[in-house]
Amino acid sequence: MINAVLFFLVVSMMAPPPPLPPADPADAVRMGPIPGAEIPAATARRVARCYPPDPGAAAGMILVAFAVDAGGQVVPGTVATLGAAPASDAARARFNAARRAILDCARDGYPVAGSASAGGADSRVILRFDAAGVSLP
Repeated sequence: MINAVLFFLVVSMMAPPPPLPPADPADAVRMGPIPGAEIPAATARRVARCYPPDPGAAAGMILVAFAVDAGGQVVPGTVATLGAAPASDAARARFNAARRAILDCARDGYPVAGSASAGGADSRVILRFDAAGVSLP
């Protein structure tokens, strides 16, 4: 009996894991450009997957802005809060978590408007981060 269990464990560890489905069907790869009006929502959904909501955290929210280049990558040095710099420890922790989420989820690039990708202009994104998660301001 023990040999059968060990054999099962060894065989199951050798098999490759099944592919993961997209986290949100709305984020699945599309053919063609994403309409401009949907880009901020698609970016917010992608960042939300990397931002851990913390319902037990202190109340408050921060607005974070960043620039995305024509290839959908975050422009270095552009992730910043809107308004005053976070003063409290909780606000700084929230900003640091937001910054990590923005940069970590940017590996595959964010969607950009057709005009931005064609003309090489940077797009500015503003997102709201609070204890519940990520949303548009």
